[in-house]
Amino acid sequence: MATARHRIRSNFVFPNSESRVLLPPELEERILDFLWNDPASLCQCALVYRSWLPRCRYHIYTSLRI
Repeated sequence: MATARHRIRSNFVFPNSESRVLLPPELEERILDFLWNDPASLCQCALVYRSWLPRCRYHIYTSLRI
């Protein structure tokens, strides 16, 4: 069983940084703005690209309950 998993993983091609589809920053921010009320999705998006982190943090920490 371990060898079958190894074969599957060895055939998989991992994307590199050059395979990223570049969008204008304004469009990326607009897409992230639609997730303003979904903190779980914003947290996941913050892990995708470093450039998305500030926008995600803005929406996650806009209102804090104390």
